[in-house]
Amino acid sequence: MLVILLVIALVFTIVFYRNIRSFEKDQRKHNILYHFYFYSLEFLIPFIFVAALYSLIPIIVSISSKNANLQFLINLELFLTRLTSYFSFLHLSAKQVFFLFLFIFIIGLLRLPVLVSKKLLTAIDKYKTLTRRLYITLVLLCSFTLFGTQVGEPTNDLYVHIKTIRDGYADFEKDVQELIVEEVTDGLFLKVKDSFPDYYRHALNIPAQIGNEFVSLQRYYSSERLQYGLNIPTLESKIDKHLEKTNYLSKLDSTIRFDSNSAVTKGKSSQIDPNKVSRKKLKNANDAIIRYKNSQKPERVIKLLETEWGKQVIYQIPKVIVSEIKTALLKSWIEAYPILEPIIDVFQNTLNKEIENRIEKSIGNISKDIIQQPSDIEKTIWEHSSKIVNETIINVPKSELAKAKESSQQLNNKLNDVRNDRALLDTQVAHAKEWHAIQKIGSVDSFESFIKNNPKSPYVKDAQKELNSIWTKLTNIDSFTEYQNFVKNNPNTSLGEKAEIKINNLFKSSTPSRPKSELNSNLSVDVSWNAVPGANAYKVYWSYNSDVITSNSEHENVNNTHLKHWPNEFPVYYRVVAIREKLESKPSGAVTAELLPSKGGTVCQICGRPSIGYCYNRNIYVCRGCNYYTSKSGTYWQCP
Repeated sequence: MLVILLVIALVFTIVFYRNIRSFEKDQRKHNILYHFYFYSLEFLIPFIFVAALYSLIPIIVSISSKNANLQFLINLELFLTRLTSYFSFLHLSAKQVFFLFLFIFIIGLLRLPVLVSKKLLTAIDKYKTLTRRLYITLVLLCSFTLFGTQVGEPTNDLYVHIKTIRDGYADFEKDVQELIVEEVTDGLFLKVKDSFPDYYRHALNIPAQIGNEFVSLQRYYSSERLQYGLNIPTLESKIDKHLEKTNYLSKLDSTIRFDSNSAVTKGKSSQIDPNKVSRKKLKNANDAIIRYKNSQKPERVIKLLETEWGKQVIYQIPKVIVSEIKTALLKSWIEAYPILEPIIDVFQNTLNKEIENRIEKSIGNISKDIIQQPSDIEKTIWEHSSKIVNETIINVPKSELAKAKESSQQLNNKLNDVRNDRALLDTQVAHAKEWHAIQKIGSVDSFESFIKNNPKSPYVKDAQKELNSIWTKLTNIDSFTEYQNFVKNNPNTSLGEKAEIKINNLFKSSTPSRPKSELNSNLSVDVSWNAVPGANAYKVYWSYNSDVITSNSEHENVNNTHLKHWPNEFPVYYRVVAIREKLESKPSGAVTAELLPSKGGTVCQICGRPSIGYCYNRNIYVCRGCNYYTSKSGTYWQCP
């Protein structure tokens, strides 16, 4: 609306001015239209001046709102506010002001030299300068009154810009405080962590090692148990407890956040420097804050530890200093992993009021540095946060060191337990693999070697059962031949030795079958018998008495089952004893060889004594005394 009125006024001003120049050129100044145009310009020009002034105010506000500092905007706002108050004391509406303009314009036209007496005209001309100034003043006052009542829009815009800078600076300081708190908290935690001994920092990583090795152990055991039928109750009990703990911890949130109801420090906003803060600078600073945040992790966290089953327990870095960080959730994790308690306790004691005060004091300087050099925000944040961290002294009480040492030892013991369980499982699996390989072989010597080489193996009893089963089957047969074959196939084994003893016992208790005797025509006797299993020689006992005993004459080391004997007298009796190395069997039953009547009698036909053979040269039976031997051994004889 303001611009439209200004344009209309400018158009009329140009038209009236051109007409006035035309009348002056034609020497027609006394024309009533000339005076109408002239007095109209006296009204329009002040009006245009005021309208132009108020038209420029929004432009000035718009231009200055970006680059002008806050103090300039505040002064401009104050000027417009005062201007509005000066010209709105009558509380006229725009409609009332319009009629006032019309009234003033008509009053101005009354000065037209029409129907006015010459005397009055002279008086008007006399006071022309005064009335003109008064008229212009009224026009200016009326214009200011009109536009002064309408100056609210640029004033409001200016107020919005000022409020934007003020609120934006407050938000900017809040963002700066959050960033510096995050950096200081992160730095202090690392400093607290480094204040503990090496063994404790190493122990913080042990749960992850335990988890990895336990998962590997569990999978390995499940696989080998399925393949080899392993059964280790103690290991299965540990796996069940581990799964129970895993199930419990899986229900806990691993991201620890501070309790909003805890006592916190709300940073005190520093005083704004109006000479140095502008909307543009504030925008650049906020853009730097956004860029810095985007360059960091989406959620700034502190990694406390990695659990046994691979879940990370993290502490979300708060944006304000928290005096109490032992939340209920964190306490649950500490119960599961006591290794966390010492570092949490020291960290909590470090975040004290002194840290809060240092951060509060630094906010103003950090904000100032970022506004002046937004491109160096990373350096600014790092320098100020590092200074606070470096100036903070970390105190680790002896009680916390004692807890750290104890919990570290517990974790190391647990890790060693898992590794020992793995070593035990490796041994059991090795035994199982060897046992399955031995089972495929199934020989006595393989079972006995397994027992000898693996005395602590759980499969020793199984191997012994296999040996007992083999021996039972053998004893159920209880065959001398089977025992011999067993000894042959299983030499240098305890069962082979046992079978050898069994063979010897069987041999000693055995009795050869009754031999057979056949009298030859030359009065020799062929003695034969059945072979005795296991015998490598025989003894043949003979006697002229029916009671054949071992003290009688004998034939040793007979290597076959036949013996040819030339007795001197008849009847003669024979018994056979089997020989196995140094062992002798029981003697067989006796067999008799005697001369039969069909051969001419059983006495010597020379002397009447019992004959020992037939003399074909003389066709008679002779005794031992009625013959002579033809060989030195006395084996062969012939008739005299």
